[in-house]
Amino acid sequence: MSVRGFGATAFTLISDKNGRKLFLLALGAAAAVRLLVILFVPPGTDVFYYDRQAVEVLLSLQSPYLHHFTDIPASLATPGAENTFAYLPSIYSHSTSLATSASVS
Repeated sequence: MSVRGFGATAFTLISDKNGRKLFLLALGAAAAVRLLVILFVPPGTDVFYYDRQAVEVLLSLQSPYLHHFTDIPASLATPGAENTFAYLPSIYSHSTSLATSASVS
């Protein structure tokens, strides 16, 4: 039975001692870079802030749909939904109220 392709090459590389060391070194470097990004690069989406606060609210046994969300950077907040937890089932009522207010204006 022969194994072909990239998988076989990678398996052959990892199967010897130097290849294993190289693989572990690359894996460690990738993990270190990922950790640095998590620690030092601010989130580029409002979802991070909403979800983090929603989890905190849920852990305090309250509803995230009734929570007033704060500390979301203005550049990331969705216009018209700054304090809305826009996930089901609440998203339906929020989107219909936006559509109604837009048609009235």
